[in-house]
Amino acid sequence: MALNRTDRKTIKDLDPRSIETTLAGLKAFMSSSQWLGSSNSYATDLTKLKADIKAGRAPHQRDLSQYIAASCLLHCADGWGYLGRSISALLRGDPHIARHLAYYAELRATKSLLAARGVGIFNHHHFAITAANQAKQLDNKSGTHDFSWACLDYWSSLSTSGDLFIKLIRPFGLDLAQWFDPVGGANVVAKQAQAWFRQWGMDLKSFPDDRDARNLSSYQPDGLPKAWELEAAEVLNYVSELWSVLEPSANSRFDIIDRHILRVSIETHFQALSGRAASQAAPDFLRHVTKIVKPQNFDPPVEAEIVRFLTRKVMPADSLVLIRSREPNTISGSGAETIASRATLLLRTASGAAADLFRSVGITEAELEFWSSGLGRARGLWEGSAVAPTDLWADIDLQLGEVADFQSKHAKNKQTFYRIGAELHEALIDLGSCERAAIWGAIP
Repeated sequence: MALNRTDRKTIKDLDPRSIETTLAGLKAFMSSSQWLGSSNSYATDLTKLKADIKAGRAPHQRDLSQYIAASCLLHCADGWGYLGRSISALLRGDPHIARHLAYYAELRATKSLLAARGVGIFNHHHFAITAANQAKQLDNKSGTHDFSWACLDYWSSLSTSGDLFIKLIRPFGLDLAQWFDPVGGANVVAKQAQAWFRQWGMDLKSFPDDRDARNLSSYQPDGLPKAWELEAAEVLNYVSELWSVLEPSANSRFDIIDRHILRVSIETHFQALSGRAASQAAPDFLRHVTKIVKPQNFDPPVEAEIVRFLTRKVMPADSLVLIRSREPNTISGSGAETIASRATLLLRTASGAAADLFRSVGITEAELEFWSSGLGRARGLWEGSAVAPTDLWADIDLQLGEVADFQSKHAKNKQTFYRIGAELHEALIDLGSCERAAIWGAIP
């Protein structure tokens, strides 16, 4: 169900300062290693919210607003966890579970992204933080899945969504606004960003209503009428590519995927201006790229390498994650990768939104260590003290090397799920631990 006029106005009029002030109030609790105060009505039992509404009682405004503010980062981490479990299922050759969990990764990414804007999504009862510690109930009474799509779809149409995107994506250490300033500024990419939000959340629109897909993956026995099967070599290549684009750098939490987004954005802008694809007008496109890159004042060797990347002289193919994200959700084993790709891109954006929100109110990495260190221990990322984000990536980098050695050792038809399990058992564990991306990507 689409949002009505009243809800659209409420969402459009949300002031970032409302969620920021609300979130800032949680700092006192963080010093005691908790997200919410011990007296918060909804901290341990969210059913009280439903009970309040059913009884005609107004929800406790401050408690509910603080719950929504805290949920921004927590939904994001949960979404990365679902993606990790989806990857684990892929590496075990189970497309049904992979598809199911990838969908929930996409859902949680959406809930996180909207919570960072001040929208709390609950089952049939949804709220927006319209003032500091004040939450207004929205008219829409749709369930979680339907409302998540309706809200994301509308919010994506607002200029604020494009403004957020261009601030969060930081290839080579510069945000998209800085990159496009020489050719007209942020507005040239904002429309593309709005379209991407809808594309990356498209399964929220189709999947709940796709009874065939839902029933096959969630209720029907695999094998009737025919079992879904995956090609182990293709899965291994996909998972390796997915992790490769999540590599952090000193300049950006997700530098590689951000570089790919920049390249596609520049090509889209060039085609809009010239009416020609970049590949069909190489000399003119090179001039366009140079016009964008030159004013950024990189050292000459760095500038040359950036231009080579943007003109596809190096790494000419799009990331497989971007390619899969454009493909429709199909009722087949390969459909899991398309949903996982969209979830990955939406989680990357949600992570940036969470980090940006927490940074804006002065909440530091140290103040969140009570949570991140606990998450790392709970998910087996470390024992004892937390490790640095660079060490979290080092674990993945090591396993990607093991995967590359495995791929060199065995022909594609010999890269079976049995051999993956036998020879890459440590990689199976680490490559399914996407919570580490939440720690290096969503914490300020």
